[in-house]
Amino acid sequence: MVQLTAKAHGKALLIQGDTRPCKDFLKSLGGKWAGGLSGWIFPGTKHADIVEKLRGASHMVQDSFSNGAADAAGAAASAPAAKRQKVEKAADKAGGEEAAAASEDFFVPLTNKRRITVVSDGGKTSIDIREYWGDAADLKPGKKGIRLSTEDWEALKEAIPRIDEQMASSS
Repeated sequence: MVQLTAKAHGKALLIQGDTRPCKDFLKSLGGKWAGGLSGWIFPGTKHADIVEKLRGASHMVQDSFSNGAADAAGAAASAPAAKRQKVEKAADKAGGEEAAAASEDFFVPLTNKRRITVVSDGGKTSIDIREYWGDAADLKPGKKGIRLSTEDWEALKEAIPRIDEQMASSS
């Protein structure tokens, strides 16, 4: 006679205890060994049948599955969570160019396909110096570029006079 415990594991039935003596019997009932859980897993729908067969084979089964199954059934019976509504972009919703212009970042063109852009991302402001590709009407950011934090941008501005001096002396 083996002492076993029947527990709920999500929607499944978990049989734990000293299962070695009845390993082949549990396997014949369709159970799968779950080493991480130290027990045998069965579909929850077979709970009553499995427990009845284990008791019929003279094993002592402490059944605590019914509490977990009731909790799972209660959770399933409650109304499902409401789906979140799709959020339209402000430009599409307003339908005007003002909303679209407000969502774009400020930029200064360096050449036809190079820009310096002031980017606000997650409450942080940074400077993006980048090459763009595509038609002039539909430019897309490329891989070549750098994004500077506000601190790095300030350091670059302070270094510009020295860089100008070096470029003038190199020419």
